[in-house]
Amino acid sequence: MRADRCPIEIKSIEDLLNPKLKGQISWPAPTIYTNMATVTLALARGGNEFNMDPGWKFLEELAKSGNIGRIYQNAAQNQNALTTGEVSITYFGTDSLVSLANKVPMKALTKVDPSLKAAQYVEGWVVMANSKNKKAAMEFANFMVSKDNVEFFNEAIGGVPANQKAKAGANTAPLQFTPEEHDKFAYLPDWAYMSTQLNDWVKKFEQDIAPKI
Repeated sequence: MRADRCPIEIKSIEDLLNPKLKGQISWPAPTIYTNMATVTLALARGGNEFNMDPGWKFLEELAKSGNIGRIYQNAAQNQNALTTGEVSITYFGTDSLVSLANKVPMKALTKVDPSLKAAQYVEGWVVMANSKNKKAAMEFANFMVSKDNVEFFNEAIGGVPANQKAKAGANTAPLQFTPEEHDKFAYLPDWAYMSTQLNDWVKKFEQDIAPKI
């Protein structure tokens, strides 16, 4: 959320339907983040990636409300819309959050209410079983995940360190959760399953949601 432009305080995901947000939401096309934004809507109303009906119904309500001012197809479109003040609310990843927070006042809504779930994904190291340099690869991996190096690396890419001793950068700290916070405010979806549904989700978005925006 762009803190200096949003006309209301967002206290729960249902606030996205507030009439004061007319045209203020930049919504990702379903191909962005494997349609996780709609999954988040589903989670807020008792569904999940395996039960998307509550999410589609919520998104249809958003579309009819007139609060979605832009559908973005890539990060540049979204960042431009937020930077110029065309919109003030969006769904995006930590990399975009870090990039935008250096230009305009941004507030992550990750620990505001359990309905505003932060989706998590994990990037990791793989050392092939048939590697001829397995020892060197493991040494490099351990070097990279050490406290100082993982802090430096994640600060640069806008990520959250997996090393529990490392601290997230100022802009990504809202996405570093304690175990208690994780259970309340975060969600790890089945990304593999979601990828198998994406074609159907794109068709549904184009047929049932886009015409109503």
